[in-house]
Amino acid sequence: MPDGTGFLFSFSGPRANKKEEVFYQVQQLIQKQHRDLPVLFMDDVVSKKPLPIHWSEAHRALHPTTRMLMAFAEFNEAGVKRVRPAIAAGNIVVTLRYGLDVFLDSIAETDCLQARSEAAELWHKHLVPARVIRGTPKPQYFINQVLKPTESNVLDFCSQQERHIRDYFDGTGQKPPIYLTGRTVEECAAEAIEHILALTDERRKSGTV
Repeated sequence: MPDGTGFLFSFSGPRANKKEEVFYQVQQLIQKQHRDLPVLFMDDVVSKKPLPIHWSEAHRALHPTTRMLMAFAEFNEAGVKRVRPAIAAGNIVVTLRYGLDVFLDSIAETDCLQARSEAAELWHKHLVPARVIRGTPKPQYFINQVLKPTESNVLDFCSQQERHIRDYFDGTGQKPPIYLTGRTVEECAAEAIEHILALTDERRKSGTV
């Protein structure tokens, strides 16, 4: 399946945004109102990990590339066994969290610029291209800006993540994310569904759905 087809969507972004709530709202609405759409929802391609500011000292001491490779094993297994076959069968796959989330956790709590740069090079120049070559396209990310009520230290951490997210898409060959502008979960879900329906309509007109 060539890259750029738009078969793969993912809800992602800073830890404190309401990606989970938006994902499940979209799933509920599409399954209720658009049952004819060939959409598969996957909420466990990337399992939710402890918040990095709560990591153990041992995990915090790992090099970012080590954390990345440890997490990539789980991510790659889901991609090869579940995401890729679903896409090859002509489905639109929508995930809760994806590669961006693996990357953000890998470089979290790391002040060393060189270590973060090494992790970025490993991810963007080696791991992502290998996955695309094997037939899994780069995802179209949805990032909402509706934050959960949380502690100030978590909000500070998420502000750092927002900078890393901008860097993730800046000149790396990743598809630019779609920032959902809704101020509530419901508004963000409706906006995301519009994008998914637009893609499906384009596919039907071209005869590929």
